[in-house]
Parts: sequence; structure tokens; C-alpha cells
Amino acid sequence: MTPPKFDTRRVVVIGAGLSGLASAALLAKAGWQVTVVEKNAAVGGRARVLGKKGFTFDMGPSWYLMPEVFENFFAAFGKHPGDYYKLMRLDPRYRVFFGDGQSLTLSDNITQNRLLFDQIEPGAGAKLSRFLARMKQVYTASTSQLMSADIWSPRTWVNPANISAIFKLTSQLRFWDTWNDEVKRHFISPKLQQILCYPAVFLGGSPFNTPALYSILTWADFGKGVWYPQGGMGKIVSALADLATENGAAILTGEEVSQIEVQDSRVTGVKTNKRRLPAGIVVGSADLHHLQTCLLPSQYRDWDKSYWAQKTLGISALILYLGVDKKIPDVVHHNLYFSTDWQKNFQEIFGKKEIPSDPSLYVSVRSASDPGIAPKNCEEIFVLVPLGAGGNYPTSKLQSFTDEIINRVGQLLNFDIKNHLLVKEIFTPQDFASDYNAFSGTALGLAHTLNQSLWLRPGNKSHKVQGLYFTGQYTQPGVGVPMALISAQITSRHIGNPPAAANIQIFKNGSTTYYYSSLFFSDRIKKDVFSLYAYVRTVDDLVDQPSPKTSRFNYMWEQTQAAWHGQNVSNQIIRDFIQLARRRNFDWEWINAFWQAMNSDLTKKIYRNYKELEKYMYGSAEVIGLMMASISNLPQAALPAAALQGRAMQYLNFIRDVQEDERLGRNYLGYTQSQKNDSQKWDTFIRQHLERYQALQSEAARGYQFIPAKLLVPVKTAAQMYLWTANRINKNPKIVLRKKVKPSKWRVIAYVIRNYFAAK
Repeated sequence: MTPPKFDTRRVVVIGAGLSGLASAALLAKAGWQVTVVEKNAAVGGRARVLGKKGFTFDMGPSWYLMPEVFENFFAAFGKHPGDYYKLMRLDPRYRVFFGDGQSLTLSDNITQNRLLFDQIEPGAGAKLSRFLARMKQVYTASTSQLMSADIWSPRTWVNPANISAIFKLTSQLRFWDTWNDEVKRHFISPKLQQILCYPAVFLGGSPFNTPALYSILTWADFGKGVWYPQGGMGKIVSALADLATENGAAILTGEEVSQIEVQDSRVTGVKTNKRRLPAGIVVGSADLHHLQTCLLPSQYRDWDKSYWAQKTLGISALILYLGVDKKIPDVVHHNLYFSTDWQKNFQEIFGKKEIPSDPSLYVSVRSASDPGIAPKNCEEIFVLVPLGAGGNYPTSKLQSFTDEIINRVGQLLNFDIKNHLLVKEIFTPQDFASDYNAFSGTALGLAHTLNQSLWLRPGNKSHKVQGLYFTGQYTQPGVGVPMALISAQITSRHIGNPPAAANIQIFKNGSTTYYYSSLFFSDRIKKDVFSLYAYVRTVDDLVDQPSPKTSRFNYMWEQTQAAWHGQNVSNQIIRDFIQLARRRNFDWEWINAFWQAMNSDLTKKIYRNYKELEKYMYGSAEVIGLMMASISNLPQAALPAAALQGRAMQYLNFIRDVQEDERLGRNYLGYTQSQKNDSQKWDTFIRQHLERYQALQSEAARGYQFIPAKLLVPVKTAAQMYLWTANRINKNPKIVLRKKVKPSKWRVIAYVIRNYFAAK
């Protein structure tokens, strides 16, 4: 059985959610050839955007916390979040409603919040200051070191800074306690406990099953502030998608992966409902349970069904997207309603998995801060009601429950929603399962319970399949939009830059003649030849397609210039080439001429005469010959012949590749349609060009006298294969209109062996 073909430089990312897009951007920037495959029609995953009657709804995440994580992520690209969207710091941060009818508005001012806490519980204001000071210390240690570290790596645990951070954590927090336990040690009032514990829900759990470790997120709320990207959280999705495509990643939507291919414990690609995509690396950003149990063969699963049966899933949810035709007075952006019996509410969610009798809920009225997301004088309302993942929620019950929730929200906001309703869309646990392949309809993957945190959480790398990686809410470090970005960073660090061996694969895939001819070079020269060809071929591939990747092309040119001037760049192919160029004393003018020629492929389509071709051939081929001469340490006298050899081979490429170039809209030989349509004229036209090629090749061959015998085998073999191709075309010039003529690898190998023994 022939093993499936895969490309060691190609990465397929399954799922275009936040972590998938972030991973694609990072890996594309590092030099990988990345394709993202998304089953839905739009990117974003749970952070998709819903447009309806002029309203723009964020379908999932709606809290923008930990802004420094976003800044650090974009900084890796030399960017800032402000390059893609405008942030506003919300004040008030949010309003909370309690079961007894009382409401409190939390501002962005710590002094005002201290006074508010004192009103509820005397002395609680000072307690809040002490509590937050401690949380700030632990938060800073955690986020600056541990949160983005690979906890599976021994290096993490011997790093002095990490050891210091761990000491701060263990000295300040009781790991075995719950978040609720930690807050209760400091505050007596149940209402203040609820305010300080509510973020546990956005980690997929409850304050009663989430470890005290995560209470540090109260500093993210009170200290770092609550932010909002104008236009909505969908702007983050657009920014990540733009970053990915700007760096050369391709994104396929409306295409579902049906299988991850594995051969001998090594990933070889994926199959979708439309095609097969070969790959040396696969990153799973989709639901991890689905990926493991449905896309992988059973023997290659890191976690089987028995593992998943024991896990505590994060919440599911009923989400309402409501648009009303009237502004709501005195409403704030974020609103939280806390059930009177909070513990019972969470028991109904995580224990009984039934529709809550007195549900806590979250209401976002983003149009209060951002009127542009709704029609004029209208308001957009987003309602999320936590439900248990895997519960039984019949449609009829959900419909009546939805009506109850709309009434409840109307009472909280003191607004008659039903009589002003323009848009009403519902997203249920069943929709999470169908749209995202979410395990039991979970909205947030695995809850952050004690035995599902840190190293007890699934890792970002498969232990059974080489080349298979994971990212997103199931993995390190966990649930949340900032965590999705950090998870992508952890995974991309696992993967690293494209291996140097990828240069060999590019060479082999790109040219049978050159690859097998070069095998008789010394190891030192072979490595340099592979680096040169990988670079040249990668640039050429960016322009040699019907829709050239101009942004990636321009970025690679900028990175090449930066590397030449001593700056560190992440792209391994560029780094290898520039190191080669410096080691072999390439003239910058050669590199510049090559890029000018490649750039002309983006604009110039027809060359009317040979003189027009000369400048192009100098940059596209002659300088490559000069670089090869430098790699081979040929004397100065050999350089003209080396350049001429490059020109001769390029000239035959123009003849051989007529069909392929036509597909790209190019005509290097300057033929007319009438010549193509007249067989005799065409034959004469092509044979005239073949004569010119043969004259160039003969002149170039005179320079072979300068090449040492041990280097002459690959050079002569390549030249002979080109002559063989020319003879085939000369017999039937019309063949170039139908296909690309090239020798088989066996013919090339036979000539290599013959020339080797002839040289001996």
C-alpha cells in the first residue's frame, strides 16, 4: 500500500474559531503554509457575528478582559489592537441585580466601589482593597509567567521566574479551596460574594467547583478594567482573520473535516467533504471531544470515550438575540442577575441538568455604549442563561422558558420588550452541538474544576500522533477569549518554525531534474542548494497562481530586507537563505534583481521580443546561476558561463511551460493567437526559439572547463535533461499547448549514474 502523500511545510488548522485563527496567523508568520478549514459559512466559531434587520449581534463572547494579553499577541506581528479596532473602557463596568430586587452599579473607580461595598457590609471597602492588592500580586505572577508557559515542559519548572511565581501562588492562595471558599474567608455578605465570584461562570464552572486559583480574575475585572471593542467582539475575529491572511494563510469556509489521516503514527493530512488536504502538521481547534472520537482512528486517540464520560463539562446556554425598536432608559452595557438561591441554581445546572427554577442570567445591551450596532433609536439585547451541558431540553419547554426569560429581562430593565420586539433569535444547547460539534452541547468545553486544571487539563500536543496538536478552550490554559490567544501561542511554540528538512521537500516537489541531479553534490553544497531553491521556489509560488498572494509576497520581501540588515525574522526559509547569502558572499544586487523579476510577474504579462525578456531572465535565472557558482566556490572566470547556464534553462522553461503560463495569463515568448491556430506557423515559431535555447546552452557549456569534475555531474545531468526536453518538444512543438514535457525521475537518476561513472 502506498503511504498517503504529505507536505512537511503544510499545516491544516481545523476550525476558524479564535484559537484556530490565532494559531493560523502565528504559524503563517513563522513560514508555514497554512490552510484553515471551517465547517460553518463564517469564521469566528462561538465568536461569530449575526446580522439581522440592521442589528449586529455578537453570538458568543461579549466580555473583553485582560487587555494586556491582546496587546502581547498583536505585538508578535509588530501590531497593536488599535490597528484593527478601537477600544473603549467601560464605566460603569456592569450592573448587578439580586433576587430581592436590589441592584448595584459597579463603576471603574475603586474608591466608589469601596464605598459601595461599605454600604452592603460595613468595613468591606477596606477588605476589598486588601483583597485586590493580594490578587494583583498573584495575577501579575501568574499571567507574566505561568499562564503562557507550557506546563508539560521540564524547563517551565526549573525556570527561576516560574519558581518564584509558584511560590507567590502557593503562599497567597489555598489551592484545594474553591473560589467561593476563598471569597467567603474575606466577605460575609452573600451579595458581595456573588459579585466577586461571578466570573467563575465564564470559565465554564461555578464558584463551588472552580478552584481558588482562578479568583485572581477578580483583579482582571476590578484592576485591569472591562473593555469593549467598538463594533463588537466580531472585530477581534476580523482582526485575527486579517492577520492570518496577511501572513499568507488560506481560510476555507463551508467545508467540514471528516477525518484526520494518520499513517504509522504520523499525521499526513485531513479529508473534508470536498477534498483531501495533505499536511505534515494538523492543529485541532475544533471541539476536542469531536476531534478525538470522530475524526481520529481509535488507536490514535489520546482520550477515549471513557475519559470523556468522567469529565465535568462547562455550562451550555440558552442565548437570546433581541432587537427592539426603542431606546432603553438608564441601561448599562453589562448586566448580571443573580438567583436568590445561588447554590440551588448551580445544582440545577451541574447536578440535575434541568431548566433552572430561578435562573441567574447575563444581559448585554451593547448598543448603550455603541449605538452603531443597531438601527437608529433601537436597542440590541443579548441574553445568556446558563444551562447544564448534556441536559434534556425539549423544544416546547425551551420555548416557554424563553418567554419567561424575556419577561424577566423586561422587569430588570424596566422595559416592555415584547411590545417593541423587531428581532428574536434563539440559540440552544442543541445549536451548540450542531453548529460547533460541541460535546453534549457545551458552550465552554471542560469546566475548570480542580482535577481539570493546569497539568490535569488536556495538553496541546498529541502523545500518540506525531504532527497533531490541539488548541482552544479544552486545552492549556483554558476557557476565555484571552486564553484562546495564549493557547494558540503555546501550540505554535510547540510546533516551532518549519524544519530545515522542509527545504529538501520543497526542492524535491518543485523540480525532479534539479533534485536528483543535486544528490551528487557534497553534503555542504547540497544543504546550501536546498536552502537557495526553497527560498526561490517559495517566492515563485506566491506569484505563480491565478490569484497571486501579494500580501504574503510583499511581507516576504520586507522580511528579506530586514534579515539582510541584521534584524531577527521568524521565517525559517528567509533566515536560512540570508545566512547562506552572507556565508557565500551573494551580492545584494542579485537578490534585488530576483525580486524585481518576481514582481514583474505580478504586472507584466506579455513580452513582445527577446530584448524585453533579457532583463527578466537576468533577475529570474542568471542571478540564480551566479548564486550557484558562489555556493560551488567556482572561480571568477566561471561566473559569465554560470549566468548563461541560468539563462539557457530559463529560456527552455518559457518554451516548455506555455500551457501553464497561459493559465496564469502570461506570454513570455510573444506569440500571437494566429500563430497558435496555425500548426505550421506554431512549429516554426517554437523551433526558432529552440534554436536560440540550444545556442545559449552550447555557449554555457564552454564554461564547464572551470567546474571541478566532482561538481560537474549534477550540472551536466541537469543540462542534459533540458536538452532531452528540448528534443522532445522539437519533434512535436504542439505538445507544449497540451502539457508540460519533463523527464521521469528514473531517467534523471539513470543520467546521474551514467555521468558519475563517466567522471570516474
